[in-house]
Amino acid sequence: MGASGFLTCIYAITKINYTYQIPLLIGITLRGRPGDHAKFHQSNGLYLEPVIAAIDMPFIPIERSEQIASLATAYRHSRVMSRPVVVGFTREVLRGEA
Repeated sequence: MGASGFLTCIYAITKINYTYQIPLLIGITLRGRPGDHAKFHQSNGLYLEPVIAAIDMPFIPIERSEQIASLATAYRHSRVMSRPVVVGFTREVLRGEA
């Protein structure tokens, strides 16, 4: 899902998943970071990580292809905690350029 979609779903994710301890691995795009020339994604870049930190949700950024293996760690952690874990992929990783 895109970062904006994730931000839109914050209440539902925290209310349902935190209350009922439902493990969930959430994959999002990390648009709006420095180097992203799409002006309309910049607000996501400003607020995404601080919002994730504010709701105390584990966050693992995947910025290089070598880090993709950390998906397994994120998945296992969500199961151990019985809570959501967010994995964010940069545009470069998704395009195979990182």
